[in-house]
Amino acid sequence: YAAMSFLLSPTPLAMRALGYSLPRVSHVIMTHMVGMYAPSFFTGAAVARFGFASVSVAGVAVIAASSGIMRSGTSFAHFVCGQGLLGVGWNLCFVASTSEVAKTSLEVTAAAGGSASQRAAGARQVQSASDAATFAAAGIASISSGAALADFGWNGMQTVGWSASAAAAA
Repeated sequence: YAAMSFLLSPTPLAMRALGYSLPRVSHVIMTHMVGMYAPSFFTGAAVARFGFASVSVAGVAVIAASSGIMRSGTSFAHFVCGQGLLGVGWNLCFVASTSEVAKTSLEVTAAAGGSASQRAAGARQVQSASDAATFAAAGIASISSGAALADFGWNGMQTVGWSASAAAAA
């Protein structure tokens, strides 16, 4: 979530600075949003069939590819393809990790014992802590992305995104 926020948030600023019209910027963001949610019809089944790790690694690889595309140029096609793939990569990572947190929280609370209501309360606490950490990291990434764009430029940001994705995949 943080990588996606870091790479998506400054996109409209970068595109407008490059002279793209608001309708063009909107088209890129729309493509990204479709990439974020359209694969959901299939991602859960992919997690069930191939497992959390395989789908997560695929998602990270797609995010790395999106950064590579966006780093390789600033044409409209680069923005559309790069941001569309960023959305797909986010979907794979988010659905896989969310299902893993749900599964693990139930397993951990079951192993701890207690009544059904105590186990359910424990699972909710684990999910809440995971959500809080995820969205805090996304917020920090989004806020820092504007400064990163100003300091390192669009290509520098994509290098950071690609490097972080490559490190996560390893």
